[in-house]
Amino acid sequence: MFPMNAMITEYHTILSRVRRWPVEKRIASLEDVLRTLVPGEGPASIRPKDTFSKALGLLRTEKPSPTDEEVDAMLTEHRLEKYG
Repeated sequence: MFPMNAMITEYHTILSRVRRWPVEKRIASLEDVLRTLVPGEGPASIRPKDTFSKALGLLRTEKPSPTDEEVDAMLTEHRLEKYG
């Protein structure tokens, strides 16, 4: 593996060369680079989040759902805390 400074230098060298290519060649190269990506590879922040499972977990409770009046009271309380 390259040291970080060498990787940055190589990246900038490649980028400066690519900027001189015609648009069609740059787009084709971009497509080739994207095809090198493997699903699940990369930082966790770009992976899809399992929001549905989390939402289902929030719904799993022994308590009954709040009534419309209780929800209104919670919203009013929140707004008073937030806006005074």
